Amino acid sequence: MKIPEVTVASLVMVFGLFAFVGVIATGMSSIISNLDARRGRFCHRMESICLHMKQMGLPEEVQTWVHKYYRYLWTHRKGSVVAGLLDDLPFALHSEISSACYKPLMKKVRFVLMCTLVWSAMYDPYSTEKRSEA
Repeated sequence: MKIPEVTVASLVMVFGLFAFVGVIATGMSSIISNLDARRGRFCHRMESICLHMKQMGLPEEVQTWVHKYYRYLWTHRKGSVVAGLLDDLPFALHSEISSACYKPLMKKVRFVLMCTLVWSAMYDPYSTEKRSEA
């Protein structure tokens, strides 16, 4: 082996190592700064909400409930808002999602169960005609 080849190969490997570490460090700093920005927006929103509640004169108990709710949102969702996330879906798909989400609850409610039985007795989903009421 020649010494210049080993030196050049070693320099290329060290340069590659520094480049790799730089890419990893840049990615990590980006993640940390985004998390910090999200946390900053959340803290600013919390301060605004608390100030507004104090100006409204809400009881401390209600303010504590609201504060705990927003802490819960931060802990479980990191401050992201889920409301309105599926609003741009078509009505049919939105209703399918709703019925899938609330199906266990609707099975427990007696009124919904009775309406389902009456509806299925009056209407056959596979035919285009409605049955006459008995």
